[in-house]
Amino acid sequence: MASLSRRSWDLILNETDDDHEWIPGPKQTGVIPNVHVTQEMIDGWRMFLSEAELILKGEKLVPFWRGNQPRGVNLRKVFMQPQPFDLVMWVQGTGAAPYLEQGTLTDPAVWERLLRVFQGEFIGFAFWFN
Repeated sequence: MASLSRRSWDLILNETDDDHEWIPGPKQTGVIPNVHVTQEMIDGWRMFLSEAELILKGEKLVPFWRGNQPRGVNLRKVFMQPQPFDLVMWVQGTGAAPYLEQGTLTDPAVWERLLRVFQGEFIGFAFWFN
């Protein structure tokens, strides 16, 4: 998904027309009124793709919300070594125990930038961009 998204944005940015664009580049007008895509949004999206790839590869960890140790959830293991899922146990913390590791956590600055660039609407733009 990430490589195809990058390729899609390369193609969008190379377009020269401006005719009813479903996903417009910064110099185009989209079909959704009053919603504009800026170069900063595209740069932020590409930054997100890079961070998401590292998380899905298990090279960066998702911060664990319990305890005071700097550890995180290896999302790759969650998908590659699944166990029965119990939401209550995950919220409580013990459901995540098989996937906890010491390591490099995802950078909070990435997520803060995404919230700022997309004005708190990152999820909506993520669905739209994909």
